[in-house]
Amino acid sequence: MFFRHSLVASLALGIAVFSVATVVRARYAGEGPVRYLTLPIATYNVNSLFDHAAPGSGNNTNFIRFDGQQWTDGSAAIGPCTGGVNGNCYDGHNGIDFQATVGTPVLAAAPGTVEYADFDPCNGNLLRIWHPNTQYTTLYAHLDAILVVKDATIDRSQHVADSGNTGFPQCSTGPHLHFGVRDTLNGDKVMDPYG
Repeated sequence: MFFRHSLVASLALGIAVFSVATVVRARYAGEGPVRYLTLPIATYNVNSLFDHAAPGSGNNTNFIRFDGQQWTDGSAAIGPCTGGVNGNCYDGHNGIDFQATVGTPVLAAAPGTVEYADFDPCNGNLLRIWHPNTQYTTLYAHLDAILVVKDATIDRSQHVADSGNTGFPQCSTGPHLHFGVRDTLNGDKVMDPYG
């Protein structure tokens, strides 16, 4: 089963509440990274979504949410979107941001090997874990503390870091965990971890 947690995770999006497990099954039908990953944090409040239109590309005035809802009017900027969505769905976002106070435990979403554990100017303290039995790596950014070292072997749900607010101010506007997935067999293609 996808979730190894006893609590049902849900994303509050405006007045609608989507179960993470339901969204995952509906979008991927058991394919890709999502069937392999567990949540990287025990708090399930998502405050910034992944842009399916052009992740990592910056502002192209087009944002597509996991359920297909689209903003083409340029309103998907860093801040709340139009259309009744609470939280950020800003243009070009290449991961999912989980709301978390500084020091909240960050958990490995899958077993693997630490590929990178260092400071990056925009991502702040950044951890990247390679998952050798898949083609994916997971990224954990803006961390207050990294608790593992490069080349360390990691277990699923291992406490690997603490969330924070590190990196340039324009890259991290408050305490949270930025979580991302890269497809290493396809040029490190950015992927939506859960939808």
